[in-house]
Amino acid sequence: MAFDPDAQELAGAALGAGLAAARATTAGRGASASFQSNAAREGFQATNTRITYANTSAAVAVGTVLGAIGPGLGQALYVTSLALTSDIEVLVHMQRGNANLIANAASPGIAPLKVGPGRATIVEIFEYVREKESISFVLRTAVATGAGTNTFNFEAGFHSQRFTNDFAFEAPKVMLVIGDSLSNTTILGTPVYGYDFWHAAFQRWLRSIGKHYRRVVKGDGGWKTSHAVIALKCGQFDILQADAIMVMLGTNETVLADFESTETGLPALVAGLREMYPTQPLILMGPPPRLDAIEASVMQPLRAWEATYADGLSNTLYVSFADAFAANITNLPDNVHTIASGQAGMFAKLRDSVTATAGLLARL
Repeated sequence: MAFDPDAQELAGAALGAGLAAARATTAGRGASASFQSNAAREGFQATNTRITYANTSAAVAVGTVLGAIGPGLGQALYVTSLALTSDIEVLVHMQRGNANLIANAASPGIAPLKVGPGRATIVEIFEYVREKESISFVLRTAVATGAGTNTFNFEAGFHSQRFTNDFAFEAPKVMLVIGDSLSNTTILGTPVYGYDFWHAAFQRWLRSIGKHYRRVVKGDGGWKTSHAVIALKCGQFDILQADAIMVMLGTNETVLADFESTETGLPALVAGLREMYPTQPLILMGPPPRLDAIEASVMQPLRAWEATYADGLSNTLYVSFADAFAANITNLPDNVHTIASGQAGMFAKLRDSVTATAGLLARL
């Protein structure tokens, strides 16, 4: 489908003019915008933010790492605060760093903290933690065994928002990506970095041809289209600037009832996105292959319906990832999530589809 810049612009001219005026002051992030304000606007809630350690069955020696927190693949965290508790008063070293980058036996940044009973130790952070960096907690006071009872009961939790790891890249354009684990959390195989996600590769390719974008990625592992609709209604996708919108959902629509909800949910999602971004290119992507029975029962009819639905939309490209890589156990070790080379195949299919669609690349 050729991209017609007039069709959608005329349909949303009035709303688009108002939004454009509001966003013009912050194009490309804007000189006055702070990382804190971006945390509220562009961040997405971090999950699994609590760690625990017990002495129920053994003593805990000095130097024991009680746990660590850090961002996932391709992510950075904006951490506002930490809270630590313990039923026994202990000294804990809070360490900050990326072990992969520390050479010559250098030590990470360390802050000593007293943690004890009857109170929580609150630490204000208000800093970014980049991909592969972590905040870890190292015990500096020996703790005796609880002999069957957890008398230590150490806990640490934090509040944060997560971003892509290019959050500080000052680009004139913004790419809003909405997806599930295949776009947010999971690439199988080691070593892996967020660098390998399909949208990261797409961003690098655009940069190589003079089109500079930074990414705002929303969503989480396990997301269905229905989750995206709820997030839309909660204002999660209303950012100040989005020059391209990319949606890749469907992997978790595992029963026919999910498929049926997508038939109403995806139009609702698209309608909401078009209210906010009436003239920007929209790219909808069908999920890559699965190796289980769901591929034939749900994925194939889902992709066929999505393609037909998208064909009736203006300024919208549909790309099916069904043949982006070979569907085998090497590329899909757990039947659902792919490895880095599979993500590369998804990027290649997207790139080729964009370049083959008349008028689209010029609008990006």
